[in-house]
Amino acid sequence: MRRLYMVVLLAAISLACLAQTPASRFISAVGSNKLEFNYKISEGVFRGDGKIVLQGTSFRMKGNGLEVVSDGKSIWTVDEKAREVVVEAVVKTVWKTIGPNVVELAPENEASFKTLTLTVSDARRPEVTSVLIELPDESKLKVAVSDVKYLPKSKNDIFVLKTDTLAVDYVVTDLR
Repeated sequence: MRRLYMVVLLAAISLACLAQTPASRFISAVGSNKLEFNYKISEGVFRGDGKIVLQGTSFRMKGNGLEVVSDGKSIWTVDEKAREVVVEAVVKTVWKTIGPNVVELAPENEASFKTLTLTVSDARRPEVTSVLIELPDESKLKVAVSDVKYLPKSKNDIFVLKTDTLAVDYVVTDLR
């Protein structure tokens, strides 16, 4: 009888795993891993390329003189050319499943971005295939993605910008 219960339990777990969508598997993977990928924006007002690192609701995006860093509580936007940093509070940043292959990272209050929408593949370990960033002014940036890597989770301090370590000529505007 115990063997029957074990078989039923294993079957139920297997079905639950199969029932997961690529989007829900991606959210789970981002929570337990660090995900890195390169990006390229070739349409619209903003153009450029760089690297994005995601872990849970934290992220770091760097490219073309700009860096946006978030620990899920604050967002630091760094403009290296202007030597400026704007720090904004994030009430809460959450991953949402929008469709079977679409997930969205959105702060509950608008900051330097409104939403970060990712389309993911059907693979066992879903990979990001495209990214759409919606800015507070409703403009959208289409982002091409390449070189996706799942890496071991790292310390959260890489998702915090320590403004006291910046050069003295940086202007820091803290809006928190």
